[in-house]
Amino acid sequence: MLLAAHDLGLGAVWLGQIINDQEAALSAADIPSDEQELQAVIALGRPAQDGSSSRKDLSDLMLEEF
Repeated sequence: MLLAAHDLGLGAVWLGQIINDQEAALSAADIPSDEQELQAVIALGRPAQDGSSSRKDLSDLMLEEF
């Protein structure tokens, strides 16, 4: 789902920790807690700015060559 959102130009993040306060999350979404159970939540939207990433080359992190 996150890759599909990215492909559509959306920003997305998996919020797994939200299940620790499931009652508040369900209440905010007006979902009865006796009918549904959260496993995780994905927040998505249009990014306010372009993202960037700088990563080390894999070869810089390898201890041995394969």
